[in-house]
Amino acid sequence: MAKHLKILGREAERRILDDETSIKQLIYSIIQSAGMAILGQPQLHRVELEVAKLGREPFEDEGGISCLACLSTSHVALHTWPLRNEFHLDIYSCRSFDPTPILHLVHDTLHTHDLQVTDVSKACEWPDESSSISEVNGVLKLASPDYAATTRIRFGSL
Repeated sequence: MAKHLKILGREAERRILDDETSIKQLIYSIIQSAGMAILGQPQLHRVELEVAKLGREPFEDEGGISCLACLSTSHVALHTWPLRNEFHLDIYSCRSFDPTPILHLVHDTLHTHDLQVTDVSKACEWPDESSSISEVNGVLKLASPDYAATTRIRFGSL
């Protein structure tokens, strides 16, 4: 079964969020921890800070790093915003993996103490055909269970 996690972090260490070497090493560590196979090298891009755009919503160009690794089973992507002390990590694989060691890697590397982990794996499955289907304005709608489960982790409080 496929596994798809969205991990949001805050209260991370700004210096590390802005360090290309640390971000790339974290991507490699996540891939190794999950037993995945990388295709080529991770693509890493620095987004330069544009002071004139600060404070605007939606926020953009606040500086940071985006890093994407293509895997034989899908991808790992990490986006950092050092000014906000935040990051978003997206991990998708066509096969299941244990997220626990990955969460510890993220915590240990980025020194974050606040994570929000959303498992959207159910959205990667075809629905059960026997589920309740209705038609609304010519569109078939499937009554289905929640497709996401979110967990909040505060490392200092465990």
